[in-house]
Amino acid sequence: MKRPLPRILLLLGLATSVVVARPTLSVEPARSSVSVDVRATGDSFTATLTGFSAAIALDDANTVPSTATVSFQVADLKTGNDKRDRKMNAWFESDRFPQGLFQLQQLTREGSSDRYRAAGVLTLHGQAKAVEFPLTIVPSADAWSFDGEAVIDTRDFGLPIIRMFGLLTVDPQVKVRFHLQAKTSES
Repeated sequence: MKRPLPRILLLLGLATSVVVARPTLSVEPARSSVSVDVRATGDSFTATLTGFSAAIALDDANTVPSTATVSFQVADLKTGNDKRDRKMNAWFESDRFPQGLFQLQQLTREGSSDRYRAAGVLTLHGQAKAVEFPLTIVPSADAWSFDGEAVIDTRDFGLPIIRMFGLLTVDPQVKVRFHLQAKTSES
């Protein structure tokens, strides 16, 4: 008697190896930006993320992202002040926890056609936390734009409040603002 099991396994292997190409969006770094507004006693500042990568796949109808991941190196946050950048990296322990990551989990339309509520997981300082924020998505024939902002409490990621000289304090709540410009490409 012949054993059908090897043939079945072969057919299953062939069936699972067929992958349908899903349109993806390629983020254009020169036309995109991520910044972090930090309030501090007497010395508020904005840090700019000088490098990051984003992977965005569209849903089956090519109308909204079905998955999105943004990753970056913490050391790529720059304030324009080398001394402050060194202190910020020491505070972040960027030598131990060099990478930050956001993974989109859900996108819900809010009212008008271009407004959404994004929910996902942000990983910073080795800790992953759920975050939600409003997001505007504007698709066009040749490009997509994504604009949003989220208030993040750095204490949620195990980072201490920064206090200096007993008087100066850095607010643990920071505002992350971003604009991503992307073009459609086939994966």
